[in-house]
Amino acid sequence: MKLEDSGPQRALRIAALLTAGLIVFFTLGPIEAREQIVLSLGLERPAAFALLGLLSGLLAPRRPLRVFLLVLIGCALLEAMQTLTHSRHGRIEDFWLKAIGAALGVLLAHILFRWMSRRAPPHEGARAATSRE
Repeated sequence: MKLEDSGPQRALRIAALLTAGLIVFFTLGPIEAREQIVLSLGLERPAAFALLGLLSGLLAPRRPLRVFLLVLIGCALLEAMQTLTHSRHGRIEDFWLKAIGAALGVLLAHILFRWMSRRAPPHEGARAATSRE
């Protein structure tokens, strides 16, 4: 199954960019601007990266390892950049939480893509070939 570069693909791209932007803002922005949503920080961080991994994985469903590595590099860069701010501290424990969330998100995207591919009707060419036989 391939998403067209129209509605769904564009919406996914916008959602992924907004998610990434919000993650960067809340990770590196002023601590006063960061509000805890509903979850504890131990769940909020991996949940944010799981969402980013899911959206990114749906954008490039045939390249889950590449997507995971890109999101993982983003996790590492954000943790490293936190050491440059006065009110934040990059920690390896936070990196691992974010990495686990990213991995779960990309894995879920891969599972959804495979499931949707199996449910999708065959291509027109495949139907024409089978009807001739």
